[in-house]
Amino acid sequence: MKIVFLTDGPARWVQLRKQVIMLKHTTPRAMATAGRVSGLVIQALRHIGQRHVDGAIVARLQKRLSDDDRKQLLQDIRFAPAWIAAILRRVAGRRGSDRMNAFLRLSAERRRLLCEEGQQRLGLTPASIEKDFWVCWTLRELFGLPQWGEYLTFTGGTSLSKGGRLTPADEEEDPDDKTPHRKFREDLEKRKLAFLGR
Repeated sequence: MKIVFLTDGPARWVQLRKQVIMLKHTTPRAMATAGRVSGLVIQALRHIGQRHVDGAIVARLQKRLSDDDRKQLLQDIRFAPAWIAAILRRVAGRRGSDRMNAFLRLSAERRRLLCEEGQQRLGLTPASIEKDFWVCWTLRELFGLPQWGEYLTFTGGTSLSKGGRLTPADEEEDPDDKTPHRKFREDLEKRKLAFLGR
C-alpha cells in the first residue's frame, strides 16, 4: 500500500523498512488545514472527485462528524475549492443557500415586505437590503462555477466591474501575465465576442 503525505517542502520518497512513503508537494492553501478534521475531509473529497460525491457520502460524513467538527468545517471553508466548499456547507448543515432559494420563490410582494421588515431591524433601506441579497446571490453563483469558482477573488464593490473588464484599467496589462484571472478575462472576452457574432 502506498502512503502519501502532503508537504509544502520538496516532493520526495521515503522508505521505512518495507514501507514506501511519498511526500507530495502542495500549496500553502492546502496545508492551511493540516492536522485538522477539515483537512482530512477536504482531501478525501478531492480524492473521490466532484462527480462521485452523492447524498450517501454527505450523509456518512454528517453521521461521523461531531458538532465541533462541523464548526471547524465552516471555519476552514475558505481554504477549499468552490465545489468542495458547497459540499462542506451541506455536511455542516448550513442552510444559507436554501434560504436564498426560498426567498427567490416568494412573491414580489412578500419579498418587499421582508425587506421592509429588515429596514426596521437593521436600519437599512429596503433597496439596500435587496441589493445586498442580489450581490450575495451573484457571488454564490460565480464562486460555484466548476471551471472558474476556485480562481475568483472578491475584494470589494469595484471588483465586479473590474472582473468583467467593464471599466478601463488605470494601468497597462502585463502581456506575460499567465495568472488564472488573466485567463478568466480572456475567456470572458471570447464568449462576449461569440455572443455578439464577431
